[in-house]
Amino acid sequence: MTSPESWTTWLKSGSLVAVYFIFIAFSPTQTLLGRLLPRTWQSGFALNASLYAIPIILMLAFFGRENLGNFRIFRDRPWQKLGQIGLSLILLLLGNLISGLLVGKQSANQTGLDNATTTTALWAAILLFVILGPLLEETIFRKILLTKLATVIPRWLAIGVSCLGFLLIHVNAPQDLVAYAPLAIIFTGIYLWCGENIAFSWTVHMLNNLVGVLVAFSWL
Repeated sequence: MTSPESWTTWLKSGSLVAVYFIFIAFSPTQTLLGRLLPRTWQSGFALNASLYAIPIILMLAFFGRENLGNFRIFRDRPWQKLGQIGLSLILLLLGNLISGLLVGKQSANQTGLDNATTTTALWAAILLFVILGPLLEETIFRKILLTKLATVIPRWLAIGVSCLGFLLIHVNAPQDLVAYAPLAIIFTGIYLWCGENIAFSWTVHMLNNLVGVLVAFSWL
């Protein structure tokens, strides 16, 4: 275990994780917000944007500068970094292919994405589902629940918490367990492989979600 984080870091981390799970994983919050929104805002995308808004704002306020600093790593030997990302994408494609063959049907999350994007513009879907959403998830599941949590519990246990938490938050149907297991393992793997730098795992996560959005818009 590395040196423990400061109490202010734990306060920020705990607040962000709690708010994330209240808005994203707690169904009564989603039901209540759906009732409070104006009828014109009750589309799938507007509801998703409303649920993600507060967690994303907190993430940018608490960890925005730290996350941005992680991307400076691409200044040093950028071709090597791109090679690592490329290899991770190949592994991700293979994992998605195998899980797709095993499941035999589209994941519930992809179906939800298809529904959420029927009434919105491509740029808005990319902003939420490709850029900000993955950055929020990488901050929570990799930076907080792995790196920061590993300062107070064994590292192997923090890795398990990170992988399992990411997997379970995306399970909306039984087939999602198989569909998202490769993502949980590969996103965590590249984060560890590349020195626990969120820039790498976010880039791979972002590209994976970009494919999903383009499929939803029938671009692929």
